[in-house]
Amino acid sequence: DLDGAFQIDLPKLDATFQSITVSESVFVPSEEVKTSGFLVQRYEIFKAAGAQQDVSRYVQTLPGVGIGTNDFRNDLIVRGGSPLENLFVVDNVEIPNINNFANFASAGGTTSILDADLIRDVTFLTGGYPAPFINRTSSVLQIAQREGSCEAFGGRVSLGSAGLGAILEGPIGKDRGSWVFSGKRSFLDAFTKDIGFGGVPVNYNFNTKALYDLNPRDRIWLVNFTGVDKIRLGATDTPRKSTGEDMTAEVYQKDYINYPVSTQFPSFSLANSGDTFAVSDLLLPYTSAGRGRVRGVEFFIEKKFRDRWYGQTNVSYSRTRHSGLDGILRPGTYDYPVILNAVGGYQLTKKWDLSARFVYLSGKPYTPFNEILSRQQNRRIFDLSRVNGERAPDYLRLDVRADRTFKVRGKPLLIFVGIQNVTNRRNIAQATWDRKLNQVRFNRQLGLFPLIGLDWKF
Repeated sequence: DLDGAFQIDLPKLDATFQSITVSESVFVPSEEVKTSGFLVQRYEIFKAAGAQQDVSRYVQTLPGVGIGTNDFRNDLIVRGGSPLENLFVVDNVEIPNINNFANFASAGGTTSILDADLIRDVTFLTGGYPAPFINRTSSVLQIAQREGSCEAFGGRVSLGSAGLGAILEGPIGKDRGSWVFSGKRSFLDAFTKDIGFGGVPVNYNFNTKALYDLNPRDRIWLVNFTGVDKIRLGATDTPRKSTGEDMTAEVYQKDYINYPVSTQFPSFSLANSGDTFAVSDLLLPYTSAGRGRVRGVEFFIEKKFRDRWYGQTNVSYSRTRHSGLDGILRPGTYDYPVILNAVGGYQLTKKWDLSARFVYLSGKPYTPFNEILSRQQNRRIFDLSRVNGERAPDYLRLDVRADRTFKVRGKPLLIFVGIQNVTNRRNIAQATWDRKLNQVRFNRQLGLFPLIGLDWKF
C-alpha cells in the first residue's frame, strides 16, 4: 500500500509570457533559378538616386549591365548583348517593350510606362534561364505588380521631374477582389526644350490591374499597360524591413551563331544595334550568318536594409566580339571591358533618408567617319574598314538624393530632392557630322541636372 503526496508549484498566470516575432525574409529566388538571378524590392527602385523611379534605370546598376548611348534612354546592355536580346514579362504576360518611345529597332526608351509604386517585386535573370526562357541571349526581366486594396478606397499623388501622377485603388465586392489604376504625365518638357535631338519627349502612361475571386479556386484578372508619347519640338541648331547580405562571383561565356548580319555591308551585325531611335539606319537586307562571343567575370556584394542602411556594389570585366558577313570578329558596340556600379542609402532619422549612385564604364567602341569623303559630300560617311575601331572616353556619373517624410492629415507626404551627375561631367553620347561646320562633332550628355518631387498617400 503506497501512500504519499506530491506538490507541484506552477507560476502565476501573469508571470508567464509568450512572444511571436514576425519578420519579412530576404527575397529568395525561386528553385528553378540556380545562378545569375537578382531580386529587387520596390523601395530600392522607388528611392534609389538616379533611378527616377524607373525599373530599367535601377536594373542598370546590377552586375554586368551597362548604359546605352544616351542618359535619356534606359536601354539595358547586359553582358555585352544588344538591348534587342532582352525579354520583359509583367504579371506573366510577355511585353515587347515596357518603355515610352518604343520601336522595333530597340527594346529601350526614355522612361518606363510602369508605375514604380505598383511594382511588388522584380526578378532579373542574366543567365541560367528556366525552361520557358531558354531562347533568350541577354536577360529576362520579370515584374510582378501588386494588387489594389481590398479594404477601402484610397490613393496617392506624386509630382516631380519624372512626371505628375496619381494612383487610385479600392475593393470589388466584399473581400472578393480589388482594382488599382495609375496615370502619369511626364514633366521633362517643363525643364528643357531640347535633350539633344531638337525636341523633348512628352508621354502619358496608364496602368490598370483588377481581379475578382469567383470562388476559392477560380479567379479572373485584368492587366492593362498604355503609353502615349510624342515629341515636342524646340529650338536647336541641328515598407522596407528586409535584412540580409549576399556576395557572389560568376564567370560566363555566351556564343552567338546565325546572328542577322547585313548583306549590303559585310562588316555590320545586328548585334551592334538596338539603343537608338534611328529606325531607318537598320532597314537593310539581312541574312542569318553572323557569329559572336562574350566572355566575362562579375563580382557582386549586397546588403539589404538593416541597421539603417542598405547598398550594393558590383564590378564586371568582359570582352565582346561580333562578326559580320565577312567573318572578322571585332569589338562589339556594347563592349565595355570594365563596369562598376555602387548604390546605397542611409536612414538618418525616421524622417530623413539619403541615397547615392556611382557608375563607371570603360569607353564605348564606335566606328569613325571617313573624314575625307564626309567633307567632300558634307555628310557622315562611316569608315567601314575601321568598324568599332575607336573608343569614346570613359563614362563617369554620380547621383545623390535626399528624402524627407512629413505627416499631412495623418497621411505620409514624401518630398525628395536630388541631383543627377553631381560632378557635371559631360560624358560623350555619340559622334555626328556637323553639316554647318562640315566636321566631326561629339554630342555630349546632360550635365548637372536637379530633380525634385513629392509623393502623398491618402
